[in-house]
Amino acid sequence: MFLMMGLMYFVVDLAAILLLSACWQRTRIRGFAIVAASYGAGIVARWTAPLAYRWADSGDGGMGSLAGVVVQTAFFLVAVVAVVGFWDIYRVLKQRPAA
Repeated sequence: MFLMMGLMYFVVDLAAILLLSACWQRTRIRGFAIVAASYGAGIVARWTAPLAYRWADSGDGGMGSLAGVVVQTAFFLVAVVAVVGFWDIYRVLKQRPAA
């Protein structure tokens, strides 16, 4: 079940990356590429987070909370990258005249 959910998240994230890349190619607004990169980083973070927890649990036992902080910080940074991309999109669209 978890593998299937992971695969479905991967497919949805990949579709978002493809759509954002197509928007970037059409408009050349750099924010679309930045948001697509955040989706790619989210894929990597989602698939590597369990490995970080397993690595932390295999040690002394004191690393578990540190792994949680590291993983949550990684997810926060991915969200910050997405916000930067959306800010760039907003900034560019605000400067363009309405059609």
